[in-house]
Amino acid sequence: MGPPPPSAGDLEPEEDGLSEESPTRGPPTRVAVATTSCAAPGVDVLVWWARYHVALGVDTIYLYVHDPSVVAQKGAASKDPSPLLEEVQRGLREAGLDRAVLALPALAGPPPKGGAGFVDVVAMQERDATDAIRRARAQSMAWLFHIDDDELLHLTGPEKNAAALGRAVDRARAKAFNLRIDNLECQRTFEDVPSAYNFFERETRFKLRVGLHADGAQVARHHDPRYYIHGGNPASGADGATAPFLSYWNGKSAGRLDEPGLRPCGVHFFASARGDAARADAQDKAEGLVLLHYPFCHFATWRHKFNVLDATQRSDWGHYRAARLAIVDACAPGGGGEAAIESFYKETVMLLDERDDAKPSRKTSKDHVAVFLPEVAAPQHWRSGTYVQTDDTSEGGRCYHRCEKADRDGPKSFLWRVPDKNMWLVGSTPGATTGAAVVYDDATSPSLITATWCVFDGDEWVKASEMAVSDVARDAAGRRYAVVDAGCVLRAGGGGLQKATGHLATGASEPVSKRRERPRPGPDHAKLASVVLAALDAHAPYRECFWAAVSAAAAREPPGSSVVVA
Repeated sequence: MGPPPPSAGDLEPEEDGLSEESPTRGPPTRVAVATTSCAAPGVDVLVWWARYHVALGVDTIYLYVHDPSVVAQKGAASKDPSPLLEEVQRGLREAGLDRAVLALPALAGPPPKGGAGFVDVVAMQERDATDAIRRARAQSMAWLFHIDDDELLHLTGPEKNAAALGRAVDRARAKAFNLRIDNLECQRTFEDVPSAYNFFERETRFKLRVGLHADGAQVARHHDPRYYIHGGNPASGADGATAPFLSYWNGKSAGRLDEPGLRPCGVHFFASARGDAARADAQDKAEGLVLLHYPFCHFATWRHKFNVLDATQRSDWGHYRAARLAIVDACAPGGGGEAAIESFYKETVMLLDERDDAKPSRKTSKDHVAVFLPEVAAPQHWRSGTYVQTDDTSEGGRCYHRCEKADRDGPKSFLWRVPDKNMWLVGSTPGATTGAAVVYDDATSPSLITATWCVFDGDEWVKASEMAVSDVARDAAGRRYAVVDAGCVLRAGGGGLQKATGHLATGASEPVSKRRERPRPGPDHAKLASVVLAALDAHAPYRECFWAAVSAAAAREPPGSSVVVA
């Protein structure tokens, strides 16, 4: 047994006086996002998606809007106005996001081989991402994430801001240009099948990631049990420990923009002049960052997707093949029609309670939690895992014991509360006032703890800011799901959102407002000029005329003006 844990006073947060942009700490690494969208769930949901990523700390979003009603020529945006693009741009302006989100028409490709109405979506996404690489380089971005409009970047640590996002990409090796991001798949629970709804706000359950990371590496034992299961087959959900993925499980990527020849390689990877990232040993797995994927939450989108897929598609496997064939069978004479299609959707996509297959299961087990001890807690790292509630240790106290397979014969670990001292502890002696990890917090449930844990590393007590406890949801079959509330990023105030819009997100508290308040910046003339110059790369005469006009305007401005020529 080590020395007694530090007192609550010893664990008071230390104020270093440094802001996210202080000269000592330096500004966060600038990252951008590229996506192609047809706003299928609605423009309001797409605007929410953009607000979330700006609040998380993304510097610029390149949003390529595909409007199926507008036909464009090869390799260029359509000359016809796009009603959908105009609606998206209007929504972004009204949300104050038009400076951080550049809404553009998706780039058209060669005439479709599949006939009128056929679109090679992957090729279109590659064209758009290639254009985004050019634009992001012109704006001096460091990394570009290529994700879809039904995916959210999620920081797993306590901080959800530009500094934390920058640290996540800064962990990549200098020679790595392809940063792989593990994806978690949402499990739909919303009951009204045909309704369009904001699944980003309503859905909170995610299937755990089994066995492998996005880069193919094995999930290590005791690796963050909030999101991962060690061992097992990703295709089967670890033999019932969690539900299997219905969509892809090989993650998405961010590309390092100073890499020569960087280009999208499909929608999941980046390649470069060095070729394939994995073969060039230029691929790293992101730490502290995962991707929340909401693939089939919108019934109409799911219905359309599998109505147009055929056996020639590269993704004709698993749920993709089953859904396609189910729709074909339902549309055949006597196949049941739309009712049969909706029934198939309920059975395969939605979480149904086995006791009543007419309603999605709402059973959430609050008596299970996931405890994660990071690497800094090396001797105590083995205590990470899923814990189940047992009996109260005293009046107002709660106690949990770890329920992993290793606990059948090995050492036992517990999580308990000492209410009269406002303490939560992890250790081997429930009810004691010392253990392997301690935190002082008045939370009555461990998943509500917000204070920083302190861990005994074998020699001394050290702060472990990454240590966390979160709820584990379980369905009627006992399968486990991570519980992630993405909306908390916006409700917390979103420093990135304030920087982009000049005001706090709805629901931000007054203390946060005062702590993060900054004057709304004026137009960034240098950024605007670099964007226009990048757009005119292929038109040298216009580029030279524009640069001459900018230089002349800058020369006329008095000293101290806001016009800056890069």
